Amino acid sequence: MLENIDRYLNLGRSVEIEVAELACETQTGVLVEWNRQNAWLPKEKVKIIRKENSVVVKIPKWLYVRKF
Repeated sequence: MLENIDRYLNLGRSVEIEVAELACETQTGVLVEWNRQNAWLPKEKVKIIRKENSVVVKIPKWLYVRKF
Protein backbone atom coordinates (compact mmCIF):
# COMPACT_ATOMS: atom_id res chain seq x y z
CA MET A 1 0.00 0.00 0.00
CA LEU A 2 2.74 2.49 0.94
CA GLU A 3 4.60 1.61 -2.24
CA ASN A 4 1.61 2.73 -4.33
CA ILE A 5 1.39 6.01 -2.42
CA ASP A 6 5.08 6.65 -3.09
CA ARG A 7 4.52 6.05 -6.81
CA TYR A 8 1.77 8.66 -6.91
CA LEU A 9 3.81 11.21 -4.95
CA ASN A 10 6.71 10.83 -7.38
CA LEU A 11 4.53 10.68 -10.50
CA GLY A 12 6.20 12.51 -13.34
CA ARG A 13 9.57 12.65 -11.62
CA SER A 14 12.45 10.79 -13.16
CA VAL A 15 16.16 10.26 -12.77
CA GLU A 16 18.57 10.25 -15.70
CA ILE A 17 21.76 8.24 -15.47
CA GLU A 18 24.45 8.14 -18.12
CA VAL A 19 26.57 5.03 -18.58
CA ALA A 20 29.21 4.07 -21.12
CA GLU A 21 27.14 1.08 -22.26
CA LEU A 22 24.38 -1.25 -21.14
CA ALA A 23 25.76 -4.33 -19.43
CA CYS A 24 23.11 -6.56 -21.01
CA GLU A 25 19.89 -6.13 -22.95
CA THR A 26 17.00 -8.51 -23.61
CA GLN A 27 13.64 -8.03 -25.30
CA THR A 28 12.00 -7.04 -22.01
CA GLY A 29 14.76 -5.53 -19.88
CA VAL A 30 18.17 -3.93 -19.54
CA LEU A 31 20.95 -4.52 -17.04
CA VAL A 32 22.45 -1.24 -15.89
CA GLU A 33 25.69 -0.95 -13.91
CA TRP A 34 25.55 2.29 -11.92
CA ASN A 35 27.55 3.41 -8.92
CA ARG A 36 29.10 -0.07 -8.50
CA GLN A 37 25.63 -1.67 -8.41
CA ASN A 38 23.73 -3.72 -10.98
CA ALA A 39 20.01 -3.59 -11.60
CA TRP A 40 17.68 -5.15 -14.13
CA LEU A 41 15.16 -2.59 -15.32
CA PRO A 42 12.04 -3.35 -17.37
CA LYS A 43 12.10 -1.67 -20.77
CA GLU A 44 8.44 -0.71 -20.41
CA LYS A 45 9.32 1.54 -17.44
CA VAL A 46 12.51 3.21 -18.71
CA LYS A 47 13.52 5.31 -21.68
CA ILE A 48 16.84 4.56 -23.37
CA ILE A 49 18.62 7.30 -25.31
CA ARG A 50 21.71 6.18 -27.20
CA LYS A 51 24.44 8.77 -27.81
CA GLU A 52 27.74 8.46 -29.66
CA ASN A 53 29.82 7.43 -26.65
CA SER A 54 27.26 6.71 -23.96
CA VAL A 55 23.73 5.65 -23.11
CA VAL A 56 21.29 7.75 -21.08
CA VAL A 57 18.67 5.80 -19.14
CA LYS A 58 15.68 7.77 -17.86
CA ILE A 59 14.13 5.97 -14.87
CA PRO A 60 11.05 6.85 -12.81
CA LYS A 61 12.22 8.07 -9.40
CA TRP A 62 10.31 5.39 -7.46
CA LEU A 63 12.00 2.66 -9.54
CA TYR A 64 15.44 4.25 -9.14
CA VAL A 65 15.02 4.38 -5.35
CA ARG A 66 13.87 0.76 -5.28
CA LYS A 67 16.71 -0.60 -7.44
CA PHE A 68 19.65 1.58 -6.41
